Amino acid sequence: MDKQRRRPYPYHGDESRQTYGGATSVTRVSNPVSEQPEGAVTMSQGHPPARCTFPAPPQYHTLQEPSNFDSTDMEVVEGYEHMGTPIQPPPSYEEAIAARPPQQNINYPAITDEDVREALIQHVHSNCCWGTSAATEMRIHDIHTNSAFHYTLETFSESRATNWVYEAYVGQEIDSNSNGPPPGPWEINVQPPEMFKDSVTYLEVPHTASIKICHYCTGQGKLRCAPCNSEGKQKCMYCAGLGQHSHYGNAERTVEGYTVCTTCAGTGHKTCTSCRGSGYHQCKVCQSRGNLKYYIKLTVKWVNHTDDHVVDNLSLVPGNLIRKVNGHVAFKEERERVSAISSFPDTKINTASRQLVERHRTSFPSERILMQRHHVRIIPLTKVQCSWVGQSNNQEFSYCVYGFENKVYAPEYPLQYCWGCGIL
Repeated sequence: MDKQRRRPYPYHGDESRQTYGGATSVTRVSNPVSEQPEGAVTMSQGHPPARCTFPAPPQYHTLQEPSNFDSTDMEVVEGYEHMGTPIQPPPSYEEAIAARPPQQNINYPAITDEDVREALIQHVHSNCCWGTSAATEMRIHDIHTNSAFHYTLETFSESRATNWVYEAYVGQEIDSNSNGPPPGPWEINVQPPEMFKDSVTYLEVPHTASIKICHYCTGQGKLRCAPCNSEGKQKCMYCAGLGQHSHYGNAERTVEGYTVCTTCAGTGHKTCTSCRGSGYHQCKVCQSRGNLKYYIKLTVKWVNHTDDHVVDNLSLVPGNLIRKVNGHVAFKEERERVSAISSFPDTKINTASRQLVERHRTSFPSERILMQRHHVRIIPLTKVQCSWVGQSNNQEFSYCVYGFENKVYAPEYPLQYCWGCGIL
């Protein structure tokens, strides 16, 4: 009996099968052969066989047929679709784009006839002079879905410039070259406030400050008053500096007398309104201190250069409208220097990416590129073919619903004016 159990399968000859609760039992008629099946495990010659304990056979005196595990009966787990095969390392960027096109695994919301009709009605309501009859009474013949691609490349760069500046010296600390040589413009560590956002900052270059006499007032702290020539007074404009007014007779215009000028009180001059009688003005450059602080100012400017390209193979919606709506981000990458996309399913995106990346590489020679990022958005487009029976005849037109917001582009809409606008 033990020898019969050690004999391998298969058995040749007639056999009968019976099923018990999902398990299949086999009754063999002829004697088993000694040949081992392909892939069976054998023992090396010269080694004693291992002692094995076998379970008791079923009560119906049949042997259960061995079966292989069928993985197709198991549920599919995302990321483990290819069980039993060697797991490959993560693909490179280009391989990942080629192996996983952005169109896959995108769950666009299903759009129905009611959705496209409601989108058109809302669009008509946003235009005050459009009639709603065509939108509510139209007959929809066909709905065709498509996609547009929007590629965007951003290059965040930094530029630096220096120039001499001055400010009033009021006792602040002076960091002169006695503290050491000044660092180079690009040796100063300055971090941007926020990545991919335009900004500018100013700072003093270390070890470049010095104190000098104010060049505007030559160190006097005050300036001569030009209106009064530093005299503090001006000629009275009412009496021309005479201090009195003459009276003329009615007949021959002869002077009959004089009266004191009330404006200047007979002095012929008045206090200078510009300097208030002091004859000088305070120097605003040095704040009347006479000295200025000179130093080199470093201007650090961050600019986010952005270029994009829209691909709509059917030319359903203008590119400026596609840029404004939301879509599915199929791919995005952020690195110090990005590489052009070359394996996108639409070759126009590959061409646009290559051209824009090359343009950004050479367009900013005086700026240092800190970071780049690019992404591809997929914008859903739905073209609707419909017709409307107007007052005269059947009018066929089409429009497009685009973006996740269900925006509408309908240049062929038949009622683009109200009756009052039509008369005018």
